[in-house]
Amino acid sequence: LLTFQKGLLKLKGAGIPMYAIAGNHDVVMRKGSIPPHVIFKKLGLKVISTINPTYMQGDIFIAGLPYYPASHGKILKSKLAELSEKATHHEKAILVLHQGIDKYFKFNHELEIGEIPDNFDYYALGHIHKYVNDAFGKGRLVYPGSTEIWKTSELTDYDKNGKGFVVVDFDGTKPVVKRVTVDIPREFIKKDIDYNNLEKDVADIKDIIKDFDKKPILNLTIKDVESDTRKIYDIIKEEIGDLALMIRPTFE
Repeated sequence: LLTFQKGLLKLKGAGIPMYAIAGNHDVVMRKGSIPPHVIFKKLGLKVISTINPTYMQGDIFIAGLPYYPASHGKILKSKLAELSEKATHHEKAILVLHQGIDKYFKFNHELEIGEIPDNFDYYALGHIHKYVNDAFGKGRLVYPGSTEIWKTSELTDYDKNGKGFVVVDFDGTKPVVKRVTVDIPREFIKKDIDYNNLEKDVADIKDIIKDFDKKPILNLTIKDVESDTRKIYDIIKEEIGDLALMIRPTFE
C-alpha cells in the first residue's frame, strides 16, 4: 500500500488523473468493510464502483464495474447493459472491468465474449495475467497482464511479451495502444533435470545462476526418478540452495 501511495503521489504531482476498480483480490469479505482503493481517494484516485460507475474525463466517457463472481452473472450483465446504453450518448468511451472472458480465460470465466457490450472504443481489462491486445467493438480490448510473474504457467507469455502496462492514445479516430515492458524483480528459471545425469545438470544450473544480481526462483522438473525424492531434493538444495530464492521441484 505504501508503494502504491508513492506512485499515486507522483501521478498527482504530474497532474495525471487516476481511476481504479476493485479486482477479485480487493473484494471485501466483511460486512461494512471498504476496498483499499478508498484509502487513496484524497490523493486524487477516482474509484469506479457500483455507487459511482461512470466518470467524464474531458470528452471521454469512462464506465466500469468492480469484480463480480460468476454467481452474480445476471447482475453483472444487467449493469453492463446499463453502461452500454449510457455509452451511446458519447463519441469516445472506455469500459473498465476485472473479469475473465471465455475467449481468453478458458476456466472459471464470468463472461462470454458475446456478452460484452460492443459500443465502447477501448476495453481496459484486468484479471488475466497474460498480455492480450485484440480488436473488439469499435476499438481494442486489452489485458495488460500482471506486472510480475505469479506462477510458472505465465513463463511462456513472459518470454513472448514480457511484463508491463499499456499507454493508450485517444487523439485519433481510434485508440492506439503502446506496450511498455518493465523489469521484474527476480528471474524465474524453468529447467528439466535427468535423474540419471543429476550431478551434471545441477552443475549446469549452478553455473547459470551463480552470477545473477538477485536470487532466482527455480522451477525444476526431475525426470526418470527411481529413488527417494527427498534425497534428490536435499542434493539439489545443498548444491544450489544458497543461490536461489526458492526451489520448486516436480518429480516424474
